[in-house]
Formats: sequence, structure tokens, C-alpha cells
Amino acid sequence: MKLRSISIILALCIIVPALAAADSLEENRMGVGARIGYSFIPNMFMNMGFEEYQSLNATSLGVQGLYGFGAFDLVFGLDNYWLTMDDGEWLQNGMDEDEDTYYVESDFGLVNLDSSIVWKWRVHPAVEPVAGIGLALGFPYGSIDVDRYHEGEPRNKPEEKQMPGVIPTIKLQTGCRFYPSPDFMLSLDLGVQYGFFLGAGAVYSFDI
Repeated sequence: MKLRSISIILALCIIVPALAAADSLEENRMGVGARIGYSFIPNMFMNMGFEEYQSLNATSLGVQGLYGFGAFDLVFGLDNYWLTMDDGEWLQNGMDEDEDTYYVESDFGLVNLDSSIVWKWRVHPAVEPVAGIGLALGFPYGSIDVDRYHEGEPRNKPEEKQMPGVIPTIKLQTGCRFYPSPDFMLSLDLGVQYGFFLGAGAVYSFDI
């Protein structure tokens, strides 16, 4: 009980000053910049569905724009994802290895559009923790070729599978912004979007 009370007090000591500081944040400012990221799906999650699989990860590079509304920003982004997946076998848990193993070859990427609401707390003139939620739309390109493996039969040439036209997903993020100067922002982010991601960005902001 004492630990719970201490936790509540500590949370209030952080949240209340942060909310008070939010009132002084500048509004009606626009920013433009660039960002990079690394996305991945941990093996512990892949193990839930597959007995055999290939690791999934991606690097991304894009541009971003934001508009300030005091305690929160609207953030828009456009990125290209270079997805990395080795050619190899896939087998779902509980399936017959001799009948249900798939050999997958991939050469594909993803163009991403996203928009988010990001809440910010200026706890120091140069430091600003953030948390946000948004919607992302992914437009895949390239190819995925699949061959179903049967024990004792020669392997077929993998057939190209039709990819979805668009992949919608929810974006959740948290992180921190740093201000070397009032008009220049550096950011570090982590969150969930097509898997887990780590990101960094730079934005120049100005009055409009």
C-alpha cells in the first residue's frame, strides 16, 4: 500500500508541473524536417505463430511536417521502408512440416503515409517528452514469391503472390525532443507501427 501511495505521489509530481508548463508552449508554429527509423518484429512474437520463419526488419527514411497547437502537435510524415527478409522456409505452429512448409523469396518495400497527434510537455526550455497516437497507411511495392514444399517432390519455381494495395495500421509512439535552439529540434522516438520501431529526426520550425 505504501509503495502504491509513493507511486501516485511521484506521478503527480511529474504530471502536474508538466501540464502547467504546457500552457506556455508556443502555438501557430510550423516545422519541416527529416527522420530515419529502424523497425523490427521480435522473435518472441514470431514464435507465437511460426515454427520456422525468417527475421523481419526494415530501415526507413522520410520527411515530416508538424503544426503546433500549444499542448499538442499535428505531425505528418512520408517515408520509404526498405524491408529486409532473407529467402527461406516458413511453417506455422502445429502444421505438418512435410506438407505445409512454404519457401518464400522476397524483394519488396513500403511507402508510408502517417498522421499523428503528439502531446508534449516542455519540462525544460531544451527538453520536451512526447507521446502520440496516429494512423498510418502503407503502400507495398516489389514482389513476394512463394512455393509450397512437399516432402519427396522436386521444389517448384516460387509463384509471385499478389500483395495488398494498402496496409492500414495504428501508430503509437513516445520519446523526447531536444532544442539546441528555439527554432531547431532533434527527436528520439520509439513505438509501434508495422512492428516495433526506433527513430530519430530533425525539424526546423518557424512562425506562420
